Amino acid sequence: MNSRAESTERTRQSVLDAAAECFTTSAYDCVSLKDIAKLAKVGLQTVVRIGESKEKLFTAGAERAFFSIIERTKDIPDDDFVEGLEFLMDLYESWGDRMLRILSQEDRIPAIKVFAELNRSAQKHRIETLFSSQLSRLNEVDKERKVISLMSVSGSHSWHVLRRVHGLSKEQTTLAIKEMVEKIIS
Repeated sequence: MNSRAESTERTRQSVLDAAAECFTTSAYDCVSLKDIAKLAKVGLQTVVRIGESKEKLFTAGAERAFFSIIERTKDIPDDDFVEGLEFLMDLYESWGDRMLRILSQEDRIPAIKVFAELNRSAQKHRIETLFSSQLSRLNEVDKERKVISLMSVSGSHSWHVLRRVHGLSKEQTTLAIKEMVEKIIS
């Protein structure tokens, strides 16, 4: 019984991994359940049984990735901006291009919109926590502007412009973002 449960879970993880690969390397509209089944090396019915629909598979994969990232940030102290930024830069180096490909579709795909809003909400909360002492002295309007500015400069779009468009090294990209953040919170 235990080995059957383990096998079922391995198959589920394989399908979610395949879904994540498909959704992050192709446009949402171009991904089919058959593509996911083929990549996971399982039958179409297995994918349907696990995910029910393309939207639910996307959501399950996105939630899995989101909670994995949240789990990995738990070890970063709330007041250590440098460690938090280095974590983000490592994340963007591995997933930044794929994240932007997904986010570019949020206006057309409701499931992606939900995922994007969840990410922005978590990012906002993290910034409010990380810079709570600097933000606490501000009125609400100034605080909101600074939080949104911090979200913008530390987000994947800024990373993309600095790293991919202008060709800065990872270290120079990190330094540029650090300098912008320091300017905003000063």
